[in-house]
Amino acid sequence: MTIASKGVLDNLIVSSDAYLDENYSTQLSQIMFSINSLIYSQYFSKKAFQNFTREELDLFMDSFVDEGSIVDIYDFKYRNEATLDYNIEDKLSNIKAKTSVTCSSEDHYFSTEFDIYPLKDKIENLRIDIFDAQDFVYKDDYSMFENLFKEFLEEFKK
Repeated sequence: MTIASKGVLDNLIVSSDAYLDENYSTQLSQIMFSINSLIYSQYFSKKAFQNFTREELDLFMDSFVDEGSIVDIYDFKYRNEATLDYNIEDKLSNIKAKTSVTCSSEDHYFSTEFDIYPLKDKIENLRIDIFDAQDFVYKDDYSMFENLFKEFLEEFKK
């Protein structure tokens, strides 16, 4: 998700009259519903829109929004602000351990071009694996990671 999108999410939260109320209201829950709908809609690639029916997309959306409905809006705002304000780029060269980064080719929070591949210049022992989100996110199949992680961890057995 872009910095601009994260700023929009922050604006959605603070624009509510209920945001600073002492009681957690249904209005705040409705804002979280809207935010989760917005976030999840960005997960869908062009392939997803072409390969899934409207009913399947609705089911995926409902499931994600349901999971997100238990997120506290104040916690969400804090985490969103942290991604906007905290930059650790100058500390990445301190990482000396062998490191594995696994990322979706279509991730909306992190761009392989701007966020993942530049890590190669900053982290010495870095392994990057890029996967197709459609194979994972929409099938909820974690098995594709099993060999990646086993192979990476195997080196530490020696």
